[in-house]
Amino acid sequence: MKLKLLRLLTVLVTAVIGLGLAELVARRTYGEGFDILIDPYEDHSYRPFLEYEQIWGGRKIHFYTNSLGWKDDRPDRVITKRPDRERIVFLGDSFTEGLGYVQPETLSGVAERELNAAGRRCEVLNGGRASYSPLLEYQRLKKFLAAGYHADTVVLLYDVSDAEDELFYSSRYQFSATGEPERFRGWNYQPWLRALYNHSALVRSLRRMTQDSEGTITHAGPQEARAHEVPPDLAPGAPPISARRLFELSPWVYGLLRANWTAHPASLAGWAEDGLRSSFANLQRIQRLTREHGIRLLIVIYPIPPMLYTREDPAYYAVVKRTFPKWLKDREAIYGTRPGPVETEYERRVRDFCRRQEIELLDLIPEFERNPEWHMLYIPGDIHFNERGHRLAARRIVEALRKPPA
Repeated sequence: MKLKLLRLLTVLVTAVIGLGLAELVARRTYGEGFDILIDPYEDHSYRPFLEYEQIWGGRKIHFYTNSLGWKDDRPDRVITKRPDRERIVFLGDSFTEGLGYVQPETLSGVAERELNAAGRRCEVLNGGRASYSPLLEYQRLKKFLAAGYHADTVVLLYDVSDAEDELFYSSRYQFSATGEPERFRGWNYQPWLRALYNHSALVRSLRRMTQDSEGTITHAGPQEARAHEVPPDLAPGAPPISARRLFELSPWVYGLLRANWTAHPASLAGWAEDGLRSSFANLQRIQRLTREHGIRLLIVIYPIPPMLYTREDPAYYAVVKRTFPKWLKDREAIYGTRPGPVETEYERRVRDFCRRQEIELLDLIPEFERNPEWHMLYIPGDIHFNERGHRLAARRIVEALRKPPA
């Protein structure tokens, strides 16, 4: 009997040691994805108190998050609920997060430095997260305020990709009878399984190995390599593309439309209208939250490179295409090489929405467009701001914040 117990104990100890070693190996080899939590409200938030090397756009940076799991300029920073100075919270997606740049170089970091240098004693928090849209930004702000954190101003950067992202997240979200967003649906958001995924890289690795294909954060479909074939949906005169049809398209076409829908009739008459409606409903929820807490709300819109070629100039088009080869090739699948409209439907719709809702709006698109070398404001080969782009956007936001609310 004692021999059997000893053998059983040996097996258990060996198994525990083996699993522990396997977990250590999984954490070392899993990659950056293990630094991202499976979140039933925000889907893919960062872990609090992160410190690691992040690579983006050929740049390697020391990346940190604070006690909220928000990007910060130093490790181990605990955010106080009520600071001894003015607090400004930035919300948005990867442009706000500042992919490839340390926090002081992001637009929120530049804004904090410039405001304080001008004598305005303030703290700026970077609540931006890649691929967030107003639905997730609403949940982030709601959670922040419900936990007792104070803010004086919220600056929300509304991205052209938000219309598509809203549809993807809303299709997986649970809503109350009154339409209030509650949480993500799905078995991997169940508490017990979510706890396993968030605490074990080994469990995540096993899940990854047992799936034939995984969706990206913003596309549910299989991600295998496909030829870049232009479907009939992109042809002139094509019927409206519904949200359902959008999710049936290949990842390449889905991503192409994400950045190029603003003058595409089949998108504007179909899924884009649904996405705008959904995102505007969540912006209204954010407005309600800010009003309830006496917080100033400023919405900012800005362009991405495919939107900025609006004047016939073959020589400059060649420069832009060399700088952003992938993004211009995608644009050509819909528009060819012809210039786009100076004012897009995206810009018009957001401006009309903010006017109706009496929300303060800062439109950065005209200034970027007037810049004769606007391609120098973005990371080459990418669509995100570089140092110059961050500084320009931040300075215009600072100027807006210095004025009394409209």
